[in-house]
Amino acid sequence: MSSHSECFQLPTMEKFMKIVSFLGAASAVLVIASANAAEGHPKYGGQVRETASFDLELVAKDKELTLYVTDHKGKAVEGSDVSGSATVLSGKNKETVKLSGGGKGVLKGAGNFTVTEDTKIVLSVTAAGRTEQARFAPRQKDKAEDHKRHKH
Repeated sequence: MSSHSECFQLPTMEKFMKIVSFLGAASAVLVIASANAAEGHPKYGGQVRETASFDLELVAKDKELTLYVTDHKGKAVEGSDVSGSATVLSGKNKETVKLSGGGKGVLKGAGNFTVTEDTKIVLSVTAAGRTEQARFAPRQKDKAEDHKRHKH
């Protein structure tokens, strides 16, 4: 009869360290992929934010906001109950802009504002009985955009 120690051998310290290194590297790849997915890549040239229920892409121009609302699978969120509002903060100026349906997950709004380097926009979006908020800084680069130009 053989003992248990003959059937199972513990890995050497060297093998153990290789396994730990591999798992660490795999975890790092997953974290980076997750971070990139969370910020998303803009389809329309705006900034992308992810909320609990929606992916939002805001294209902000002087006097005009366009918001693209999709679910996390990229499908446009549509319906008569899709609406939103934006608070545009630029310098000492503050303006509230109503966003209304432009069709196929697109909300549009206009106001008397200028988008500058210091402009911040706080959006509130309501669809399917859920209201969620996101914050944007349209003229500031997203971390994902900065990373594209970074060389490894």
